[in-house]
Amino acid sequence: MITEPINRYYYLMVGHSTWILLFAIFMGLYVLIRAAVKFRKRMVSSRESGFENEIISAHHIFRCYLLTAQLLRSSLVPHFGYWTSWLEVGP
Repeated sequence: MITEPINRYYYLMVGHSTWILLFAIFMGLYVLIRAAVKFRKRMVSSRESGFENEIISAHHIFRCYLLTAQLLRSSLVPHFGYWTSWLEVGP
């Protein structure tokens, strides 16, 4: 059949793009978790108020997540288009 090579090529492109996207997401999560753990250790070692540490740590983790999502969106949307439409995180 004539369309078989085209379908096979399309499948490879989708598969390749999907792997790149998944790798970028997991690397972003890894960096985010490492930064959050280091930040938490630093905050705990300062021995300030425990309640304030929890609020600051949660806020820091959330901001890191938003910045990572925005970075992924800005770098991947031009290349992958609709595959990254769920990365919309606001202005």
